[in-house]
Amino acid sequence: MQVTLLLNLCQEEVVLNNGDGTFEQDFKRVVSFYSSPEYDKVFGSATLYYNNQGNIVGFYDLYDFDSKPWGERSIKNEIITRMVNIVSPSTAKPFSIRYGQSKR
Repeated sequence: MQVTLLLNLCQEEVVLNNGDGTFEQDFKRVVSFYSSPEYDKVFGSATLYYNNQGNIVGFYDLYDFDSKPWGERSIKNEIITRMVNIVSPSTAKPFSIRYGQSKR
């Protein structure tokens, strides 16, 4: 499935580990999934890693239900995030989601 509703928030060059002892100078972008009906409640914003041909080669997100200052997210998404944080059990812990190549 292709997601076309991504908003480019920033771009930064990074060095990616290919896993075979070699490294590449590539770049990463933080993207917003809030306008995607499939992923808006799953990822929020996440980091996509691209190779020098512009292909996506990795993904990273910190799943932590962190509140943001009002205005950074839509009011609806900020309320949902804060409510999930409030009703989550005290044993709930943030975790990282990684796929493919990323700056580790």
